[in-house]
Amino acid sequence: MPPKIHVGFEIEYRNGKIVKKRRTLEFALDYMVYGADKNAVRSGKTVRIGDGLKDIGKLFLEYAEGRKIKSIKQLEKQVNKKFGGIKSDTSKIMEYAIKNALDKVKEAKEKGKDKEIAEKIGNTLVELGERTRKLKPGQILALPAEALTEESYAILISEPITRWLDIQRTAKRNAEKTKIIIAGTMGGIMGIIAYIINRIINRKSGGSWTRSTALSIATAMMLGLNPIAALFNTAITRYILKHADPKTFRGNIAQNLIMGMQIAILIGLGWTIGSIAIAATTPTVDGEPKIGESPLLNIVRFQAKTIAWAILMILVPVLLALIGKMDRIIMLSGTIFMGMQGIAAYAREWGTGLFGEMPAAIWESAILWAYDELDDFKDGFQRMGLIPEEDEGGIFEAIVIPIILGFFNALMGVEDPYRSVIPGSSAFADYVIEGSIGEPWQTILKITYQIAATVIGGIVASGSLGLGFAVYIIGSVIGQLFLNRVLGYLFGIVG
Repeated sequence: MPPKIHVGFEIEYRNGKIVKKRRTLEFALDYMVYGADKNAVRSGKTVRIGDGLKDIGKLFLEYAEGRKIKSIKQLEKQVNKKFGGIKSDTSKIMEYAIKNALDKVKEAKEKGKDKEIAEKIGNTLVELGERTRKLKPGQILALPAEALTEESYAILISEPITRWLDIQRTAKRNAEKTKIIIAGTMGGIMGIIAYIINRIINRKSGGSWTRSTALSIATAMMLGLNPIAALFNTAITRYILKHADPKTFRGNIAQNLIMGMQIAILIGLGWTIGSIAIAATTPTVDGEPKIGESPLLNIVRFQAKTIAWAILMILVPVLLALIGKMDRIIMLSGTIFMGMQGIAAYAREWGTGLFGEMPAAIWESAILWAYDELDDFKDGFQRMGLIPEEDEGGIFEAIVIPIILGFFNALMGVEDPYRSVIPGSSAFADYVIEGSIGEPWQTILKITYQIAATVIGGIVASGSLGLGFAVYIIGSVIGQLFLNRVLGYLFGIVG
C-alpha cells in the first residue's frame, strides 16, 4: 500500500483531570522504503537500506556544511553511487525521492538556498535511515513530525508518491489501449488473410465468387468483432463509471440503456455472421442451393450417445465454474438440472434410451439457456438479496456470450435474432416443460415460467423499481434499429 498518515489522540490524566492530547503526526513509509516486503527485516534488507539512507543523508549534510563535498556535481555523483548499492532493495518511490532531492538542491542554488534545503533533506534521510535500520518484525516504519520539515516532506514524500501514482495510472491506461490496438490489429489482419485465402481457393476451384466473398466477410467479422466490441464495452463502461455510479438510480438507468443496445447489437451481429456463413457454405446443384445442407449445420446436428451428452452436461458446467465463467450457486446447479431435463425430454420423445443417438442441439441449447435466461434469474436473486453478489463475468458475458448466442440462433433456424434479448422467450425452457408434463399443467407451467422470467430476470434484475427493465427494452430497440441500418448500408455496398 502507498504511505498512509496516522493521526489520533491520547488520553492523559493531569492534576486529576482527563485531558485529550493530540498525537504526533506520523507517516508510514513501509512501501516507499522497502516495498512492504514481509521478510525485509529477517533478511537484513532493512539494515542495508537503513545504512544506505543514513550515508546519503550525511552526504547532503556534508554539502550543507561545506566540508568534504564542495559542489552539487560532486554531491550528485556520490549520492547516486551510494543509492546504487541499495536501489534493488528499495522501491521506485524512493528512487524518485532521491532524484527529486538532488533536483531541488540544484534549483535552490539559483536562489542561494541550496545549503538550507540540503540540510533539511539530510536530517530527514538520516532519521529515516536510523529508523529503518532498527525496524523490528511487525513494526510500521514511520517518521515523527519533528523529523520532517515542510520542504523535506514535499521533496522526499509527497512529490515522489504523486509522481509514482501518476505513472501507475498512465501505465494502466496505456496497457489497456495497447491490448485493444493489438487485438484490433490482429482481428483486421486475420480478416484480410481469410479474404485472400478464400479468393485463392475460389480462383483454383472455379467456385462462386459471391459465396467465397460472403464466407470471407463472415470470417472477417467473426475475427475482428471481439476487439471492436471490447473497445465499445470498455469505453461505455468507463463513461458510466465516470459520470454516474451504477449503484445509484441514475447510473443504473444509464447502464440498462447501454446494456440493452449492446446486447441487441451483439446478438444481431452473431446471428448475421451465422446466417452469412451458412449461406456461403451451402452446396449448389445446377446453380440451385441445397437448403439445409451446409456442413456448418453439423455443429448442431452432430449426434452422440445420450449417456455421452449426460456426462458432458455435468462436466462442462463444472469446468466453467472452476475457471470462474459460471456462478456456482444458481448457474451451475440450474444448468445441470435443466440440461438433464432437456436430455430426458428428448430421450422420452424419441425413445433413444441411454445408448441411442441424440443431436448436439439439446446439450448446446441447455448451455446457452443458462447464460441467456438463468443468468438473468441469478441477477434478480442477487437484487433481492437471496444470494450473495459476485463479480460480473466481464467481457465473456457482456460480449462473447451474446455473439455466440446469436450465432447458434442462426444455426438452429431461429428467424428472429432478437428474441433472446427479452427474458422468458427461450424455446429451450418451453421444450423442457413440454417434454416433462402433460396438459393442463404444461400450459400453467409455461405461463408461470414466463411471468417469473419477466419479473425476476427482467424487472427485478434491472433494478430502479422496474424502470430499468423498460429502459433496457428501449435500448434493445435502439440497438436493433442501429444494427439494421448499418448492415443494410454495408450489404448494399457489397451487393
